[in-house]
Amino acid sequence: MEIEKALKALTESSRLFFGFAEDEMLELLKFCASASFKKSQIIFRENSSGGDMYIIITGSVVIKKEGKTIDVIRVGECFGEMGALSGEKRSAAAEAAGDLVLLVIKTRSWKTCAPKSARSSSEIYCL
Repeated sequence: MEIEKALKALTESSRLFFGFAEDEMLELLKFCASASFKKSQIIFRENSSGGDMYIIITGSVVIKKEGKTIDVIRVGECFGEMGALSGEKRSAAAEAAGDLVLLVIKTRSWKTCAPKSARSSSEIYCL
């Protein structure tokens, strides 16, 4: 899998990762893992604790609130950042729309590797 290419693309196109230098992205990669899901597999449930955020490498994710679809997240986009950065419970559930590969970023690694130009993870979250 070409996770390094995906991360490089994110620094160029994602507001969440804008400001990360290449060495910061490579440092972040050390704390990441990939995870695979099949169609309809639950990634996280509504009201569950949120310690991870995710970037879609392949596939798409359905976001549901009270069982109703409210969004579909696609390749290159991230989700789960609200719970991961705020520490609050998940406001919605996430489910694989089909075969799916995610890059999983643990909150601990995010806080360790956040770009030096940002003063806090909440500042990044508010971008």
